[in-house]
Parts: sequence; C-alpha cells; structure tokens
Amino acid sequence: MILEYLFLETQSRKTIEEYIATHLPQKIDITYLDSGAQNFWAVRFELKGDNKDNAKTLTETNDSFVKRFHPITLINESSEYFNRLLYPLVNKFERLLRKYLYVKAAICNDKTVRKKITGLEAKDFGTISHLLFVDDDFCKEARAKINGATSRADMLAILDEIKETTTWDTMVEKDTLAIVRENFEQLQCFRNDVMHAHNINFDSFKKAKAMFNEVNEQLQSEIDKTIKFETPSTLPDEFATILADRITATQNAIPILSTALDRLAELIKLELISSSEATSSLSKTIQQLYMNTTLDNLPHEEGDKENE
Repeated sequence: MILEYLFLETQSRKTIEEYIATHLPQKIDITYLDSGAQNFWAVRFELKGDNKDNAKTLTETNDSFVKRFHPITLINESSEYFNRLLYPLVNKFERLLRKYLYVKAAICNDKTVRKKITGLEAKDFGTISHLLFVDDDFCKEARAKINGATSRADMLAILDEIKETTTWDTMVEKDTLAIVRENFEQLQCFRNDVMHAHNINFDSFKKAKAMFNEVNEQLQSEIDKTIKFETPSTLPDEFATILADRITATQNAIPILSTALDRLAELIKLELISSSEATSSLSKTIQQLYMNTTLDNLPHEEGDKENE
C-alpha cells in the first residue's frame, strides 16, 4: 500500500527529509525519486499488505504530512482502499433510493409527483437531489418578492409567507426516513467522494460507512412496508401432500415385497413352483400392494366418497 508525493521545489527538501526520518512510523518503507536536472522531486511511503490496519496507519501519516508540507498527492492507496469498501454501500443506497421513490410515486395521488419520478436511472445524483428537495415555484416567487425587502427581517417575513412544497414532502410522511431528509447533503458528499475517487481519511470512512448502513437498512424497511413479494411454494399444497403419501406408502410396501421375494426364492429352491409361476405371483403381489397402498392415498371424488 503506497503514498506518493511530488514537490515542485527543492529548497525545503532537507527539512522535509528530516521530518520523515523522525516522525514516520519505522515500519514504513521510504523511497526518494530525484529528477536530476529538473527542479522537482518525489517521495514514496509504503507498507506491505492491502488491509485495514495499513490503510489506517497510512491515512494518519498522510493527514499530518499533507497538512504540514502541502505536496501534490500522486498516489493515495489508503484512500483507495476505503473507497473500495464504501462503493457497495453507495451503490446499494442509490438503487434502494430509486426503488423507494418509484414505489412511493406509484401510490401517490399527486399527478405532478408521478410525472417527476420517472427515468431516475438516467439522471445524475445532483439532479435527483434537486428534484426531491427543491421547490422551484417557491424559489421563483421568493426571488421576485424579496427584491423589495429592505432588511433581513423583511426578507425572512416574506419567505415565511411563501408556501414551500418539495417532492419529497409530498410523497413521504413527515417523520419517515428523517435520516435521509436531514442528511441528504452529507450523503451526497460521501457518495461523490466514493464515485469520483476523492481522497478520504479513516474518520470520514467510518462516518460514511455507519451512515450508509443505517440509511440502507431504513430504506429497505420502508420498501418492505409498502410493497411485498410473496415467494410461491415450489409445489401446490395438494400435490405435495399426495406425493408425501405416496412416498410413505412405498416405504411401507418395501418390507412386504422383501418377505415375498424371500418366500418365492425358497419355493423355487425346493422346486415346489417354477420360475415362471414365481414371476407371475410376484407381479400379482406388487399390483395388489400398489392398489392397496398407493391409490388409496389419492383424493376421492365426492361421488366416490358417497359410495364408500
């Protein structure tokens, strides 16, 4: 796992090298790149192994080093590691959000809302954010009316009189998914950091992971309350019952057939019956067992029940 930095001047190199020698954890391997005649140089910090402990060590090293010396970051694999862990959570969030919006729009009585919540897969996240939480009519009216305001108090009074109705508020009950409504901007920032490969540190990773896990759980819960898919049984109940009865009947018949076979073998050995007679007798025994044990388990028509 690597951190790599570029410096476009050499005057402060000695100071930086002294800091590296005295402040970096000893387990970090350090490599310098000299540009020769060019007026720049680079340094690489490396830990063997792609794991959380190394990522945490390097992100702490990166935070202090960048804050102190302001280099150009060429490679930050600790941040890349955190991005990779967060990506499935962000991906799931966007997909669950789209599903939730489609379902809520489908049961919403407002035709304007249903018209807006279409083709979400083709919209970028910023557009979806605006669609959900910005009331364009409110913004238009507010701009027109506050032009004549002479103080902050006047502006606030004017804004208080203008009704604001967002798409989210129209579709979603007031206290439902408050974590999404109240933290959408933060969710969008975390989402952009991951999707655009921004450098993030360990603290940001922990906050993003916790938030996306909670949001995804609540979204799934609300979806399940709104729409449920029941998994059909593999077999109709009646057929499954008949099949189970037939299996049981067959298992019960096995000892009887085994006894009949032993008896017929003994009779053939004593030459009391021929092989052909034994075969005929066995056939009749099997047929009788089938009639008595298997067919009796089939459902009877109403007329049959009356004749029994």
